Amino acid sequence: MSFLSELINTGVDQNLEPFETVKTRLVNFFSLIGAVLSIIFAVMNYAVGAYIQASLILTALIVLAVPPIYLNQLKKRNAARLYLVCIGLVFIDFITFRAVLNFQNRHNELFLIGFSSIILVLLNNPFRFILYSLTAISTLIMITVRQVNAGLTIGSDTYMAYLNAIVGYLFIYLFLSLFKKEQEKSIAMLDLYSKKLEKQGDEIAKQRDDVFANRKLIRDTIDNLPVYISLIDMEGKYLLANQLYCETFNIPLHKIEGENYTNVLPTELLTTHSKLIDRGLKGESPEFNEYTTFPDGSSMYSMGSYVPMYDDHNLQFALAVYVVDVTQLKNTESQLRTLNQTKSRLLSIISHDIRGPLSSLKGLIAISEQITESEFRKFVENVDKQLTTVNFNLDNVLNWAKTQMQGF
Repeated sequence: MSFLSELINTGVDQNLEPFETVKTRLVNFFSLIGAVLSIIFAVMNYAVGAYIQASLILTALIVLAVPPIYLNQLKKRNAARLYLVCIGLVFIDFITFRAVLNFQNRHNELFLIGFSSIILVLLNNPFRFILYSLTAISTLIMITVRQVNAGLTIGSDTYMAYLNAIVGYLFIYLFLSLFKKEQEKSIAMLDLYSKKLEKQGDEIAKQRDDVFANRKLIRDTIDNLPVYISLIDMEGKYLLANQLYCETFNIPLHKIEGENYTNVLPTELLTTHSKLIDRGLKGESPEFNEYTTFPDGSSMYSMGSYVPMYDDHNLQFALAVYVVDVTQLKNTESQLRTLNQTKSRLLSIISHDIRGPLSSLKGLIAISEQITESEFRKFVENVDKQLTTVNFNLDNVLNWAKTQMQGF
């Protein structure tokens, strides 16, 4: 089949116009059909003893079938068509008139009628009209020769035969001419549509390249964000996920995108987030703030939300997921809380152990002129002991505060 296909497509190339391609293939096809028919009729004639007729038919196999295909191979397509039609017409006329002259009533003029359609399909004016007219004239002459050769007079029956032949040829000519014109218009329209489709294809290819470029830009952007980002369609399948998402769950991107979230999220997350996703797919925007432990043992504090995505017709088509790692903020908050507690304790100690002795000293100074010298000395000794205690406590408080600031 491949060899036969190569023969039929001999002389066809990509730059050839569609209708010219059809004509070239038809020449090759008719040549092959002619070769096959020549072999069949030659065998049949040999079988009935018509050896000369069989030899002539076999000659057609070489003279008629081979050169057109060869000319197409040489890219001489018009020459191939003209050769096939001219040689075919000469050969059929010869065989037909020979049969008539030998009183063989085989109605070989039917070959001329069939061959005339090939002329109309393959050739263009003026050759088409000239050779088609010669075919019709050959048929009329054949009718006349058959009548004369049979010793019959040219009468009304002969004229009716002429008329039938002429009408038949006219019908074939008009039908095939109109059909060919319509085919040419159709092929021209197809060629126009093909060019439009090719142009649209180029535009689509450009748009596709732009989409790929934009997709790459988007991919590079979301992969470099310190935020967990993913997009889930209305069936619960991931449309996209960024690199941080993949690294955290330790799953390759191709095993996340296109997969249902129930097959991606760990069991611990799925328990709480399946409800949030269901709410998000119904148009809600649930938020969450949680402490998460992952399968590899790592953990983090996370804050995030599910945001419905809508198209131009206000129809939800996806659910976006944004998650932020707030572990560092939580740790900082804990440290601030501890420091605040330390400050409160420090102020309590200062208020209790330092402010009391200082108040006593201030009171002693206030009454120093109202008491005797001996009483004053007793108060001074007591205050001195309290100041020694205050000094000791102050050193302890400062050392304790220093250790607290260093994290002990």
